[in-house]
Amino acid sequence: MINSQSCSTIEVKKIAWNILVGLLLVQLAVTPSSFALNPQKAISQYMHSNWQTDDGLPQNAVQCILQTRDGYLWFGTQEGLAKFDGIKFTVFDKANVHGIDNNNFKSLLQTADGSIWAGTQGGLVHLVHGTFITYTKTNGLANNSVNDLYEDAQQNLWIATNNGLSVWKSGTFKNFTMKDGAAHNYIMSIKGGKDETIYLGTTGGLIKYSHGIFTNYRATDGFANSGAPSLYIDADNVLWVGTVTGLCKFKNGKWNTFTTRDGLTRNWITSILKDRDGSLWIGTAGGGINRMRGTHFSSYSAKDGLDEYIYTVLEDKEGNLWIGTYSVGLHCLHDGKFTVFGEKEGLSQDNTRAIYETRDGSVWVGTESRGMTRFKNGLLIAHLSIPYIANRGSRAICEGPDGSLWIGTYGGGLCRLKDGKLTVYTMEDGLPNYVIFGLSMAKDNTLWVGTYGGGLSAFKNGKFTTYTTNNGLTNNEVRNILEANDGSIWICTNDGLNRFKNGKFTNYTIENGLSYNIVYTIFEDENKVIWIGTYGGGLNRLKDGRFTVFTTKDGMYDNTVFQIIEDKQKYFWLTCNRGIYRVNEKDLNDYADGKIQTIHCTVFGRADGLRNAKCNGSCQPAGIRTRDGKLWIPTMKGVAIVDPSKLEQNKILPPVFIEHAFVNNEEVAIDSLIQVGPGQGELEFHYTALSYAAPQLISFKYMLAGYDKDWIDAGTRRVASYTHIPHGNYTFKVVACNNDGVWNWNGAALKLDIAAFFYQTNWFRGLMVIVAILSGLGMHRLRVWRLIVREKILKVNVEEAMSKIKVLNGLIPICASCKKIRDDKGYWNQLEEYINEHSEATFSHGVCPACAEKLYGGYLSKIKDKRGAILSQHLPTDLPKKENPNSNRRGADSDNIQS
Repeated sequence: MINSQSCSTIEVKKIAWNILVGLLLVQLAVTPSSFALNPQKAISQYMHSNWQTDDGLPQNAVQCILQTRDGYLWFGTQEGLAKFDGIKFTVFDKANVHGIDNNNFKSLLQTADGSIWAGTQGGLVHLVHGTFITYTKTNGLANNSVNDLYEDAQQNLWIATNNGLSVWKSGTFKNFTMKDGAAHNYIMSIKGGKDETIYLGTTGGLIKYSHGIFTNYRATDGFANSGAPSLYIDADNVLWVGTVTGLCKFKNGKWNTFTTRDGLTRNWITSILKDRDGSLWIGTAGGGINRMRGTHFSSYSAKDGLDEYIYTVLEDKEGNLWIGTYSVGLHCLHDGKFTVFGEKEGLSQDNTRAIYETRDGSVWVGTESRGMTRFKNGLLIAHLSIPYIANRGSRAICEGPDGSLWIGTYGGGLCRLKDGKLTVYTMEDGLPNYVIFGLSMAKDNTLWVGTYGGGLSAFKNGKFTTYTTNNGLTNNEVRNILEANDGSIWICTNDGLNRFKNGKFTNYTIENGLSYNIVYTIFEDENKVIWIGTYGGGLNRLKDGRFTVFTTKDGMYDNTVFQIIEDKQKYFWLTCNRGIYRVNEKDLNDYADGKIQTIHCTVFGRADGLRNAKCNGSCQPAGIRTRDGKLWIPTMKGVAIVDPSKLEQNKILPPVFIEHAFVNNEEVAIDSLIQVGPGQGELEFHYTALSYAAPQLISFKYMLAGYDKDWIDAGTRRVASYTHIPHGNYTFKVVACNNDGVWNWNGAALKLDIAAFFYQTNWFRGLMVIVAILSGLGMHRLRVWRLIVREKILKVNVEEAMSKIKVLNGLIPICASCKKIRDDKGYWNQLEEYINEHSEATFSHGVCPACAEKLYGGYLSKIKDKRGAILSQHLPTDLPKKENPNSNRRGADSDNIQS
């Protein structure tokens, strides 16, 4: 045992509130406003996105930003105008669009009629109904370099130029210069107040125009007499003026000026915006962006990934903050469901491990290799001066009954911190191994220590008692320990789950129904049901001695569970290598009982505020629920905090648009009805939806009404394709949901009328029916005619044949002895002679058997004997004798001889 130095050498340094710039109030930092930037968070705790030319931006100098009423974002750069849907940029410049004469866009405005006006270095551009028109000095504009735009209540367009003020009204320009009373012609910014007053920020100061009179503010009026690049009038009609010497505020007739002495990072102010929560955002030239709450300033600049020079700032409809910079492109700050504390916010290290809340309300956060950090009463206190712990990392933390803090280290043994003194227990004191992953203080004040390789130890009354595989433990690599309500000790190891009760171990492995033997965590609910998290085997429930397993096949997000945290709403929050996922405990039980068919999980990742989705295991506790209901979860990049009771859903419906349609591989103009000529029926639709909180998480469904029977789930895909669609009337419909699953079921629709080829039309089909009927009738008549002709031919042939036939009929006298026949003349003729003469018959001559025997008896017997001998040599002797079917006919014999 090593008795460490006293608190004089183990110094616990508090990082003062003013050093952390008042931004680490944990109590407030996880209580976000409704879809805006939570003002209680440090700027570094917002999610930060950046787009540059590699992402499709035409150029990295973003000088102006506009969100039109349909939801699209527009960005003016020095090399063109870009339209953005959160995923892709559509660029408009003089190379690809007729009507743009200059690519340097300096200002943007949407007027009441819905059209867009843009100020460029080469004139005023008007975008109306998809057509660009540029107005210049030749059209009456005061100067071709347009710096800012404003529309008043009478829909007059006010235009700030490098050489005077122009007003566009009823299609004509009216110009004002120094000749009309203005102190300066170079106007950099313009804004209008509620009382129809127009304010002009010029290179020489501030000018007010009201009721035809120019008023110039001077130093004697309390105004900083310098150039005014930016103007802003807030909802309370307070005028904010950004000058090159500081930020000026004009309220109730009095001026106040804020400079670097008050906390600004730079006095040159380029842009001003007050968000919906009252934070004033100030862009500077050289000092990044500043946020002002009351009189307190905080900043965010190049060291944080932004640029030092800020051109413009805009808050969109969802509360996201868009920032245009001089050289680092477009940036967006948006709030997340989680608040993360890392090194930027004063944490000793980003890679966090065990987290524990002590009885005094302190939250201790262990790190991988830089000791521990303590949160208490809204203060962050970093333990940077305990070298023994700082050099070894904190893998397990728990509190003793006397308020001492027990710390399990990675390679440094077991530490006890009490009243500023550190005591270290090593293997020399009976500790079985220097690496500790699990710590648990039992009700009987026994400290259970899980070592990685040395088994399980019970520390009580200054003595270690160790249990290993020799005592019944399944594995000596212990990860987590739990004391159940019945007093039993549950031990998670790399080779199964163990229960220790009354000095005996009960083992649970895959042979007993456990899904996987590497067990990371264990939790007991209020019903005394045991829940087990495995590495790759999913979540297990042990109830009534039976395991039920929940994996990705059942709807779970991941099969690894590092930690199980139950919130007050009875949801389980599970951590893994790919993020955090939440599942209703009731759903798990209902699924196990067969009441529901699948499990629904809500997944949280980088889009929800995590700086790194990988959570950490191999520590205890690997996440906690504090007494106020918040969850603290260790990740690779800071500790993530969330309040489950205050998770707000993004209820803003994402507007949906069909941007492009292709028919038979050719793009067609989007209209209320698309008339399509006949073709192969190949259709392709490109669609989008606008939600900038997490555009990559927008999901879509589409259908071609008249063809599809149901919605097709497209996921995040933004293209729909069809082939071989027959002619007819169709409606393509697409709907979308935002990152929180809120669907815009109205979506967008596009009607199509696909024309048929002439042979597919009804008239052609009718004509074909008529043709078929007439053809049938014609074929029938032809067949009948052919039959008649054939009948006539047959009749002629029959008559001709009959004319050749001689019929023997009547009584024919024949001699009873010689068989001669007497003809009609009285002559007796031979039988064949008579028949030949009186018919067409002919005769062949032969000898019947009887006559042959009579005439040639001896000779025939010799022939028969000779033929029989020849046949017996060539034919099988066992052939069955074939019966002659004509054997009963008179005169039919194989020996019949013909001549």
